[in-house]
Amino acid sequence: MTVTPLEWVLGRDRVDIMPPRRATSSQNNQANDDVPPVEGLSPVSAEGIYRGSSFDDFKKLGPPYFSSTSDPTGVEAWIMKIEKFFDVIDCSEEQKASYAAFMLDKEANHWWSMTKRLLEDQRSIVWSQFREAFYKKYFPDSVRQQKVGESVRLEQGNLTVAQYEAKFTELSRFAPQLIATEKVKALKFQDGLKPYLKNKISILKLSVYSEVVDRALIAEKDNEELHQYREQQRKRNKNEGAHSNQAQKRYAPSRNQNKRKAAQNLDGICPTCGKKHGGRPCYRETGACFGCGKQGHMVRDCPESKKFVFGKPKEENKNNRQKPKAQGRVFAMTYGDAQATSDVVTGTLRIHTLFARALIDPGSTHSFVSASFVGLLGMSIDNMDFDLFVATPLGDFVVVNKILRDCCVMIGYREMTVDLVLLDLQDFDVILGMDWLASYHASVDCFGKRVTFSIPGQLDFSFEGKHVDKPLRMILALRASSLLQKGCQGFLAYVVNEENDLKLEDIPIVRDYPDVFPNDLPGLPPERKVEFTINVAPGTASIFKALTGWHL
Repeated sequence: MTVTPLEWVLGRDRVDIMPPRRATSSQNNQANDDVPPVEGLSPVSAEGIYRGSSFDDFKKLGPPYFSSTSDPTGVEAWIMKIEKFFDVIDCSEEQKASYAAFMLDKEANHWWSMTKRLLEDQRSIVWSQFREAFYKKYFPDSVRQQKVGESVRLEQGNLTVAQYEAKFTELSRFAPQLIATEKVKALKFQDGLKPYLKNKISILKLSVYSEVVDRALIAEKDNEELHQYREQQRKRNKNEGAHSNQAQKRYAPSRNQNKRKAAQNLDGICPTCGKKHGGRPCYRETGACFGCGKQGHMVRDCPESKKFVFGKPKEENKNNRQKPKAQGRVFAMTYGDAQATSDVVTGTLRIHTLFARALIDPGSTHSFVSASFVGLLGMSIDNMDFDLFVATPLGDFVVVNKILRDCCVMIGYREMTVDLVLLDLQDFDVILGMDWLASYHASVDCFGKRVTFSIPGQLDFSFEGKHVDKPLRMILALRASSLLQKGCQGFLAYVVNEENDLKLEDIPIVRDYPDVFPNDLPGLPPERKVEFTINVAPGTASIFKALTGWHL
């Protein structure tokens, strides 16, 4: 079959005017989806590339301009966008460099004008040269190494899971070697999660990154809902308790009071004792103490009898009353005290939203908190109803009367409350004492440094503190004083620095000639300003040895 020139021309033109074919592969479909066909551009080939593209075609795609930025992520994002456009247009390496240079603006344009002169060497600049120079200017190796370090040290901290995932994805571009496989990437993300999230997800043994992120989001949401529910329950219980107390005081008078009111006449005289009480209950009828008004003892056995001075008005007795006192003790307040005894457990706990350096001390009667940590919590401080005299490890007493009520202690995903008394602490943020341990049925394993909680109706859980490999064999001064009082023996040891006399055997050379040097040689002879001369006989000349023999 013979093809005429006209048919050949029509056939060639038909190829150019045919509508673009849709790519069959998933890769081509993705390329076409990223950069859709633009009106006025050259036709798209089966590979998703605009054939015969020009600079006008590149501009119609809408590439972004770049002026200057100090954010490395912005630099990386601009390069990735430009390369994304280069993937769908037909241009050479020289054209890529020219097109990208055209999109530089302001300060970046001035920089390229200076750099271009240094790069041009009788050859056109290609895209790889432009990209290398661009990175040296706006994304140097020092900044890249800094981003790699941030990726290595990245943890969730105070971020949400969504914020942590976005930061993880952003920094992973700068250290792809740290997440070479899907499993390594999933484990790296899991290790940076908050402890309570990590504990929940690690038992699932997930190896897919997307599954780890999804489980972390679900666990975070469940924890927030649980926290909100417990807060509502706590507020509801407080309100119900307050209302019930008020109702009992207002609407629940005793039967004896009702009988007494019914029996009282118009003059207010008590039918039991024949006296007026002014609306107060009759102590003889209720069996209460005539001194303090409390039941369970008589006035002769009243513990507060010393506060009442008979023969004086009761108003004076009230003025003479002092604030009640209570005693407490704490066996360890510093790291040194904690290391000196094996009966305590140290570690890190979360108090509300902050991580605290905690000391769990079964020998402490109360739980304490440092003033500096209270400032970080931002909670209100209440006054105690009594003065607490705390015995310190040094044998002194400290008076405290400030308290933080209903503080939330987190162990895993479990929340527990504690009242913390303000105390001057240096090495620890909180000390959790026997009052908190007993309320949650806790037992302390001193050797294993583990605190196990056996709350009725709940599964047992535990907190493991820090282990000391080589504990110091020391005791507290307070315990030493107590042992001495019980009859134990104490020894005081001290070091005496003695200087040994210098002996002939210790001096080199001298020890080889014991017959020359005396035994009591104190040292080398001192330097003296004495000229050393040798007197010769009169008439003698100097004796010297020449090369040929002896001469006078």
